Amino acid sequence: AWSATEAEQSPDLTRLTPAPPLGWASYDGYSASGNVQDMLANLDVFCRRLKPSGYEYFIVDELLWANRTPEPGVPEGRKDRYGRYLSSLDPYGRPVPMKSSFPDGIGELVRRVHAAGLKFGVWMMRGIRQDAVARNLPIEGTRYRARDIADTADVCNWSDWNYGIDMSRPGAQEYYDGMLVMLAGLGVDFVKYDDIVPYPREIEAVLKAIDRCGRPMALSLSPGDEIRTADLSIYRRTNMLRITGDVWDKQESIDKSFMRWEQAQNWGAPGFWIDLDMIPFGALERNAQGRFRPDRFTLDQKWTFLAQRALAASPLIMGGDLPHTPQSDLALIINPEVLACNQNGVVGKLVHRQGSTDVWRAPHVSAPDSGWIGVFNRGRHPAQIRLGQPELGLDAQRSYRLRDIWRARDIACTEPLKFDLASGSVAFLHYRPS
Repeated sequence: AWSATEAEQSPDLTRLTPAPPLGWASYDGYSASGNVQDMLANLDVFCRRLKPSGYEYFIVDELLWANRTPEPGVPEGRKDRYGRYLSSLDPYGRPVPMKSSFPDGIGELVRRVHAAGLKFGVWMMRGIRQDAVARNLPIEGTRYRARDIADTADVCNWSDWNYGIDMSRPGAQEYYDGMLVMLAGLGVDFVKYDDIVPYPREIEAVLKAIDRCGRPMALSLSPGDEIRTADLSIYRRTNMLRITGDVWDKQESIDKSFMRWEQAQNWGAPGFWIDLDMIPFGALERNAQGRFRPDRFTLDQKWTFLAQRALAASPLIMGGDLPHTPQSDLALIINPEVLACNQNGVVGKLVHRQGSTDVWRAPHVSAPDSGWIGVFNRGRHPAQIRLGQPELGLDAQRSYRLRDIWRARDIACTEPLKFDLASGSVAFLHYRPS
């Protein structure tokens, strides 16, 4: 299992993300489609439904704002392996918004986000665009050019937009410095860098660039497929670390999240959060005809999915298109008791496992006699689960009050406690002394 020693957290980490971030991101709903009007429609629902519950990050993928579509009179650019047109570049090899979907850039969207009292985030890919290297564009403020810093043998295995950067070469740090200055100038408050977890020198480069850019900016690392324990001290200088691969609306993603959570349950520290990826609820994956598909989760799976993330103190980043997501799904992600557990900021630990039953517990940070428990039926069949207080991680000599959060009912604390759970369901409990 992965493990980590406690590390002194940067004051900036704790100040920027004292609790797991709450937000919305464009990818699950839009991927590379969408325009500024779509984003403003999501922002409107965000302000009405999510902001009052503490959600604050509005995140747009580079895949959306900088994925260029053919425009009249503009030569078609190079396509990636998925047939998507790559963005235009500024004179220094950095992506610029596509005019067909963001005719005035992303500045107006950022202004609207900030005017609403929210924070704006972007998703970015590690490295430098291959087109910038092909054109050998200059690196701003230096005598170096793109070919001087690019490692052309280093290409992400799931995206061929960029080359990695050889951080031993002059001009490499300056490229990242310029990228973060550009993002800071746009008003970015949060940046999620993808394909970067296995590359500690480039993580350090982004951290240095954030320190120099003149704007406070939270940093999220992705993806979570390959975590190196030797690099934990570097990861812990950031705000969020993805510990899973991509998570979607299927049971395999829930199972994978359990496995990764168990491996990383001793990592979290104030300001640094283990990230179980986005919430794929509601309206997902808009197609070429502009239609979304509904998620495939059952209600029991959604209860389990959110109980995992609440108990793991994972950032809650909603992925579905907000205007087309059912109100019942939005009600789940703003449930006050779910948010209280999540924002408590204590990563829950596995306290009992028997057969296909898992019990996880997260004590309250300032009142450890209280907290939250998840009793998960991970089996393929319904089960009547019987547990004593010790199996729940509770003191057998004390009496407690238990409340089932999802079923909104109190539970008599008698020995043994009985839970009738459908396959894949959960009893998500708040406990406190009686």
